[in-house]
Amino acid sequence: MSTDVGSDIIEALADLSVPNALDAVMRGVSEGQDGRVIAEELFSSIRDLILIGSGVTEIIPPVENEKQVIKKLHNLKGMFAIQEEIGDAINRMSIGTDSRILLEIALVKAFKSLKEIRAASSSKKQLSSGSSSTSTNQKSSDSSTTIPSGSGRRRVMRD
Repeated sequence: MSTDVGSDIIEALADLSVPNALDAVMRGVSEGQDGRVIAEELFSSIRDLILIGSGVTEIIPPVENEKQVIKKLHNLKGMFAIQEEIGDAINRMSIGTDSRILLEIALVKAFKSLKEIRAASSSKKQLSSGSSSTSTNQKSSDSSTTIPSGSGRRRVMRD
């Protein structure tokens, strides 16, 4: 696989750009590369990023800005999701189906997984920022005075 094709696919994954990833695959195939070879080398490149993300320093990064790419891929969780989809496609390629089609489908599935991971990450950030504002509200309510009312409910009066 041309390094440009592989790094272009990885960059497209990091940017969640389905068209750029599929264009890179098409470019590789039009240059005479087999879809299975592209998939296997992509699998290896993602493995390298996983090792780099795990702290291994003896690996030559498959992309120039590997730390930024790893972060955009949601660290190990996102990279494992990508590798799982690519690995499944490589296994299916052994039954003789068009390798380019299987790689493209695997990339689309990987994008779906990355979007789900990104959405879950965004939700967690919103929840944690919401809980910090809740704790701020709790602190301010601690300085309030509670006055019992006749109906059994408590009314809170602020200073």
